[in-house]
Amino acid sequence: MKDIMGILDIILRSLISVLFLFFMTKLMGRKQMSQLNMFDYIIGISIGSIAAAMAVDRDTKYLYGIAAILIYSLADMFISYITIQSIAIRRFVDGTPIVLIKNGELIKSGLKAAKYDVNSLLQECRSQGYFDIADIQYAISESNGKVSVMPKWNKKPVMTEDMAIPSQEQQLTANIIIDGKIMPRNLKHIGKDEQWLKKELEKQKVDKISDVFFATADINGNLKVYLNKNDTKKTILE
Repeated sequence: MKDIMGILDIILRSLISVLFLFFMTKLMGRKQMSQLNMFDYIIGISIGSIAAAMAVDRDTKYLYGIAAILIYSLADMFISYITIQSIAIRRFVDGTPIVLIKNGELIKSGLKAAKYDVNSLLQECRSQGYFDIADIQYAISESNGKVSVMPKWNKKPVMTEDMAIPSQEQQLTANIIIDGKIMPRNLKHIGKDEQWLKKELEKQKVDKISDVFFATADINGNLKVYLNKNDTKKTILE
């Protein structure tokens, strides 16, 4: 009888921990399941450990386990909120993309900064179908640890050279405005300045930098602007 009561207690504890974890995951948002940064990873492991202990350790009170999970979840939501509000904090918490390959050549400083060795990078490239570094225009280590690859224009799955269509090498775009704030270093990287940016914004009938939610540009001066708008479109697919 005692064993049966113990099993029923573990079942109850497990159900409570699973339901509470599901509720807190919904509250924290989808980032917890998709693009984990280092802080999210630590929080996820901690919450999982607490939930497991709560399920099998009968000496742990229900309330203590729920309180601990709640505190970790609130900490994650707070960090997520301040990273949305501050670009500096976002870069500190999430990190920034690092170039590992440029124009078919390995960038040693990038590999060192991303703590990637050559074999690991080659494995990532091969997993995306690129077995020769010379075929890659850019390979970038994203803040979530994944590697994004931009092949050279004539090495894409559908090759424009086979269709006799004139083309040119793609250039990496720079994020020059984020949340209504100009990124001077990124502007300098593409050989532009704030005067050029303001003139280009005027051409697109944008009066204030603060009206811009996000903007990108490349070294050829191709500017794409996304304005702050009250988006009334549905974000959930039915």
